[in-house]
Amino acid sequence: MAAVARVFRWIEHIVLIVLLLALLSAFIPSGPSMGSVASLPHSAVSADAVTISPSTLANELVGLLPDFDAFYRTALTYPLQHARTTISDPELLDFYDGYLEAIGVAARP
Repeated sequence: MAAVARVFRWIEHIVLIVLLLALLSAFIPSGPSMGSVASLPHSAVSADAVTISPSTLANELVGLLPDFDAFYRTALTYPLQHARTTISDPELLDFYDGYLEAIGVAARP
C-alpha cells in the first residue's frame, strides 16, 4: 500500500509541475531575447507552432491525465461493496444496503 501511495505522490508531483509550466508559459512574455518563435526566420516557423496557444496546450495536457476522481471514488467504495458480497444473512444484508445508501455508496453492484 505504501508503494501505491508513493507512486501516486510522484504522479501528483509530475502533474503539478506540468500545470505550473503551462501556467507560467501563459504569463511569461516571449520576445526575441527569450528565444521565441518570433525571433526565428519566417521559413523556419511551421504553421502549427504559431497557431497553438498556451491555454490550448494546457488543455491538451490536462486531457492526457487519468481520471483521479474515479480512482479515488473506487478506492473508497470498493472495500464497502466487496464486504457486501460476504454477507449471507438477508436481514443484515438489508441493513447493510440501507447503510450504503445512507452514506451515498451504490448498494447494488
